[in-house]
Amino acid sequence: MYFLNNTQFSGASGPVRFAGADRTGIISISQFIGNRSQFVGQFSADVQRNASDRMMLLDDSIVWMTKDGLPPSDGTPGMIHKSPAD
Repeated sequence: MYFLNNTQFSGASGPVRFAGADRTGIISISQFIGNRSQFVGQFSADVQRNASDRMMLLDDSIVWMTKDGLPPSDGTPGMIHKSPAD
């Protein structure tokens, strides 16, 4: 639940955040644009063993509603991720 409890963002009707472990199991994450819903990820929560929580996002499926179509900045300095092949 660590990742879910530390997630917050501005939703269509205001701020969205999660607190507490009132839901367990698999939580589907969908993005709604117009009349269409697109599956963009899922979160598997296990309140008994936080180490087994899993978050999966399909980055290529997310449509960012910013002017440039890129994810908005959260204000933290950027990080460069290199693959082992680099």
